[in-house]
Amino acid sequence: NQAEQTAHQMREMLKEHEAKLEGTEKTDIEAAIEDVEKARATDDKAAIDAATEKLQTVASGFGKRVYEAANAQPPQQAAAGAAGAAPQGQSKPDDNIKDADFTVEK
Repeated sequence: NQAEQTAHQMREMLKEHEAKLEGTEKTDIEAAIEDVEKARATDDKAAIDAATEKLQTVASGFGKRVYEAANAQPPQQAAAGAAGAAPQGQSKPDDNIKDADFTVEK
C-alpha cells in the first residue's frame, strides 16, 4: 500500500512540477516508479520495499526543491488579503448590514 501511494504521489508531483526537473530526473523517477509497479506485481515484500526505497531516494532532491519553492512563495491568503479579498472561508464585510428585531409566532 505504501509503495502504491508513493508511486502515485510521485506521478502527481511530476505532472504538477515538471518544469522544476533537472537533468535526467524525470526519466530516473519514471524508471523508479516502473520498478515499484513491477515489484508490486510479484507480491515480494522485500522487492517492493527495495523499489519503494529506491523511488524515494531518486525523488528526494526533486521533492526537496518543490517543497522549498512552495515555502519561498508568500501564502495565498496573505496575497489575497493584500488585494482586498477576504481569506478563504471568510466573507468580506458587508457595509449594508442592519440589526433587526423579530418575533416568532406559533
